Amino acid sequence: MNFKKIILWYLFLFLFSFFCFRFFWLFYNFSIYPYIIGSLPLIIFIVLPLKIYPHFFEREFKNNFFIAIFLGLISGLLIVLFFRLFSSDFYGFFENNFLFGFFYWLFISFSQEMFFRAFLLKEIKRRYSLFLSLVINSFLFSLWNSFLFSLWHLTVPFSPVWLTFSGLLRVFIVSLIWGYLYLKTKNLLSCFISHFLVGILLSQF
Repeated sequence: MNFKKIILWYLFLFLFSFFCFRFFWLFYNFSIYPYIIGSLPLIIFIVLPLKIYPHFFEREFKNNFFIAIFLGLISGLLIVLFFRLFSSDFYGFFENNFLFGFFYWLFISFSQEMFFRAFLLKEIKRRYSLFLSLVINSFLFSLWNSFLFSLWHLTVPFSPVWLTFSGLLRVFIVSLIWGYLYLKTKNLLSCFISHFLVGILLSQF
């Protein structure tokens, strides 16, 4: 996919997410239907990479399998520990319904990692690796991807922290870690597990 189409997809999903999440927020207290509306952009996050890449799951989960799991667990727990010690901006939306929260964050973290790491970051890296492979390393690819990831959180109204500069900076830095994990392990499990642990234990990102 060429770079122009990638940006167009991102802009479309940004606007679509903004509409769905605002609609979700208006009807936040009305049963399961708001969650269905809110899940629509996340479903596209999953479907798009599956349509573009054949044998997606085989390719994304076979490399460095146990190392990816280990690094995902360690990084996720370290991020959680850091925020528990140095920040009070975590919420625990589903403390009274852990089962729902488990599947909620499983879906959110998996869909976001599929789109932002397995699709967006990979396509950015593919575009520049031939020309600047000796100059632009995996950190810079993560940097670019993290900006788009943190910017997308502006569409989500659930946490007021995300609407501040410090909140977006926090998302940006954590996304750097997840992007770096993905590029180094070449396995989506690393950033997915880390993202899931941060979500389920902090209700963040």
